[in-house]
Amino acid sequence: MCIINTVITVFKYALCISVIFAKNKIVFGEIKNEEGNFLTNVNIVSMPSKVGTQSNEKGYFSLQIDPQDSLIQCSHVGYRIYYFDIKSFKNGSAIILKNKILAMDSLQVSAINQNEFQRFYAKNNVIEFNVEELSRKGYTDLGDVLFNEESILMNENIFGQKSMSVRASSNEELIYLFDGISLNNLGDPNLDLTLISSSGLSAIELVKGGHQKGLSSSGTINLVPRISYSNSLIFNQQFGTHNYGKYNFHGSLGNYYSSFNVGIGEGKSTQLYSDVAYPEIITFNKKKYSNIALKAKKNLEIRFMAQQNFKRYTNKRTRDSIYLNMENHILKLVHSNVKENIVKAYGIYQSYAGQDYVGSTVFQKDDTNIGYGFELLMPVKNGMISLLNQSNYPKADWYLNSTAVSVDRLASNITAVFESFHPKTNKEFQLKDVKLIYSHQKIVDRPYGNFVDPFFVDFAKNKWNLRSTFFSGSLLYKQDQNILMMYANIGNTFRVPSLSEIGFNYNHSYNSNGIPFQLRPEQKNTFEFGVKIEEVNQNPQKKYHGTISCFRYNYIDKIKHVYFSASPSYFPINAGDVGLKGFDSRFFYKTNMDWFLISQSFAYYIFDDPNAFPFQPEKIIRNKIQLNTKFFNIDLIYKIEGRRQITSINSDLSMIQNYIKPINNFDINLNRDFSMNGFEGSISLSGRNLKNISQELNGVSIYDRRFILNIMIGYR
Repeated sequence: MCIINTVITVFKYALCISVIFAKNKIVFGEIKNEEGNFLTNVNIVSMPSKVGTQSNEKGYFSLQIDPQDSLIQCSHVGYRIYYFDIKSFKNGSAIILKNKILAMDSLQVSAINQNEFQRFYAKNNVIEFNVEELSRKGYTDLGDVLFNEESILMNENIFGQKSMSVRASSNEELIYLFDGISLNNLGDPNLDLTLISSSGLSAIELVKGGHQKGLSSSGTINLVPRISYSNSLIFNQQFGTHNYGKYNFHGSLGNYYSSFNVGIGEGKSTQLYSDVAYPEIITFNKKKYSNIALKAKKNLEIRFMAQQNFKRYTNKRTRDSIYLNMENHILKLVHSNVKENIVKAYGIYQSYAGQDYVGSTVFQKDDTNIGYGFELLMPVKNGMISLLNQSNYPKADWYLNSTAVSVDRLASNITAVFESFHPKTNKEFQLKDVKLIYSHQKIVDRPYGNFVDPFFVDFAKNKWNLRSTFFSGSLLYKQDQNILMMYANIGNTFRVPSLSEIGFNYNHSYNSNGIPFQLRPEQKNTFEFGVKIEEVNQNPQKKYHGTISCFRYNYIDKIKHVYFSASPSYFPINAGDVGLKGFDSRFFYKTNMDWFLISQSFAYYIFDDPNAFPFQPEKIIRNKIQLNTKFFNIDLIYKIEGRRQITSINSDLSMIQNYIKPINNFDINLNRDFSMNGFEGSISLSGRNLKNISQELNGVSIYDRRFILNIMIGYR
């Protein structure tokens, strides 16, 4: 902490000196097109002084203007010239340039762009979050970001682990991508959100429903790494109630052809038992990352991305403890040629080493995975053909108490996509595109090593060849003020149980003859219909946009988790045929008063069997009001969730139903940005769960009231 205090003191003196000598103002932001892609080499000119600059590869610009300047002009080939008033412009905001001719094609791809999904044209409910903007508001980790901003469910257990659920999905069903590459490849695919450093990300994309990289999933999270072809330095420090503390440091060096980004961070969080006022549960984490990128003139880019994360959990009351180390190393190549063919290839190495000491159970895990894959996108007349391949070879060396388990898996997935675009017309109502996806998944499990009596089932008998199909189509309705897109998704897909699910099922699923029940793949039939609306005007930001989608999922051999009381272990079983239907929506509206914005997310679900969807409430609501005043930017967030239930099993193997109280709470964020002579930063104060209606799980208080002070200082 002494080092952190020294760094903060140095920054304070530097900022004070900058204020004394500051004569000019710094204006900074980012520039995108209507599809959300960053625009490079945009000419930005301050008037009347005519001082200018250009946006970099990530669309970012920073311009030092003269005091007498009042207007800024943004111009780029193929786009309409845009002007904005300097006094009313909020630093850090996104400027959207409009095409000179409204583009209706779905094929708006760039080989260098890192975003995987387009908010309006993707046939899913897609939400994009600017991580740097959210970090200015004091969010502690990715779980808090998505839990407060969107109608998703965040599960926080008594061991300090955070996981998400989208449309009642299980932890294993949710897909996590890093720069478009799957992270759910280890024997235990669950990803603890507290392990991901937000300072190493530029954006988060949340996708609801299936798509070509996650056909069977109800939701996908794409983590977009921060790769800046410029120089920057950012330091972030947080302080909070219950002895909470966290710091992050990010630095980047770059020019037009290379980018080197590194970051480190440490944090401590606590949890309380409901019968005491001081924390007895402490979680410590440490994170390191590096993102390196090199590019050539001929649309070739190579990225190397690495993460090293450590976590330690201790419970002073029960004397339980959990330790883990997780690493991800990715090498990715992206290339496009003059014929607009795009090739993406990658290799990935992952490792996970952990020890759980909970009650009388000792569980040690040593997981590794080596994988590779490629994407080939080939435009054809009025369409596109895509070919995707993912191959992973995870290995698991586990010890449950004194029993050793060693198993490896071959997981291969080949996906072919054909997409047909309807030619553009001047009609108001027209067909946009249709897409057909075919996927072949091959899974082979086998034991390795010299273990005679592993507690797992004979993995050599697990061999699956599964074929999934998915169809989607969309229509467009154009008007002068807005554009409407209607889409539909229909599919029949399969999800293979993970190695951890198979192992825990075998360990607790003996029948009366002593023969275990074998866990079967989960089949899912999907039907979804959605409508998107977005304003078409000359303003840099859309005044309104929204999505509403209705869906029905029919599961065959649904995999349900039965959790053990006060333990991270669970007992997965095939729960039979169950159905889920519902809808989710998200709307954003910017009033005529630029300082007042409203957004809402709403999801409602109907279950055939609620017990098959643990932790899932019937409704999730997030209402958010943003007030951008002269002194502070204020966010007011109102959260509503229905009651949740979970089936657990005691030590005597008796089943019990646990219920978690509904959430009816609100948060507030106060933050102020500043910039002086190249320095920029923010200070924010956040209050979480201010009604202090906490929930309890096994006696531990979760979602209790907390206050967080966040200070961010940077230089670009």
